[in-house]
Amino acid sequence: MLAKTKKEAQNYFIENLGLMSNDYMTMHLDIANMVNCEVKAIYDIFGNLNAGGHLKGFQITTRLLPGEVARYSSSSKEISLRKEDVMYGTSMIKMGTDAQKNLDIGFWSTNKPEHAVRHELGHAVWYLLTEANAAKRNKISALRNQWLKDCGIDVWYLDRNTKEQKLTAGKLISYYALRNDKELIAESVAEYMAGNPRETAKKIVELLLKTEGV
Repeated sequence: MLAKTKKEAQNYFIENLGLMSNDYMTMHLDIANMVNCEVKAIYDIFGNLNAGGHLKGFQITTRLLPGEVARYSSSSKEISLRKEDVMYGTSMIKMGTDAQKNLDIGFWSTNKPEHAVRHELGHAVWYLLTEANAAKRNKISALRNQWLKDCGIDVWYLDRNTKEQKLTAGKLISYYALRNDKELIAESVAEYMAGNPRETAKKIVELLLKTEGV
């Protein structure tokens, strides 16, 4: 499945995954192959996001906000990746380093270089599997509220809760996951796709995949 050239990777992206990009050839081959593998893996487990109308493509951009690693747009159905983060032979190493830093402070659920891409794909999964299912959304919301209490967090703020609270959240899933229900799903999907997920992530993914009796 791994492409030997960027052109081959781009053809797979378009012809097999059904996606488009403004500048796919900007990506280093390692990143292009990683994106293709992660999208295909998500399709295999959660369903074809493109056919479901919730993933149209990837954008390579210089316009992400400071601190943003990637972004999913619910309007355009596209995932944006920062150009300077995906174009070099060292990009996968840097992604892994950044993920490890975020894991160490309890902010992300894994230290994998693929984490940001998996997380954003997780947002598309939310729309595919829960947008039209109120019962499923309510169960996920109840779980997040309980986990906030378990971590001693009354109100989620980016910077105003303690280091200890963030680390406690990281032991459950991640601090960012507790921001809202969509982030909980995205972080759970990212952890699940990394392999060997904890019970928290498994519980969310089981709910996502449940087709009856929610």
